[in-house]
Amino acid sequence: MEYNRRYAKKNRKFNYLLSEVLCRCHIGGVNARVLDALVWKELTNHLTDPELLKKHAEEWIQEQANRSA
Repeated sequence: MEYNRRYAKKNRKFNYLLSEVLCRCHIGGVNARVLDALVWKELTNHLTDPELLKKHAEEWIQEQANRSA
């Protein structure tokens, strides 16, 4: 009950990207705004880099081929 009271989604003022992960890890002292900004920066870098997108697409295609085999 204590866990639900503290971490229930309805009790949150803000929705941060990694709040679920951090709650499960019980990590204290993390600045959620800074962490969100870093995650968005890395995500943006990945999604705007054609070579990186190609690499991930090729890996995904290979994974799908292995699953169907």
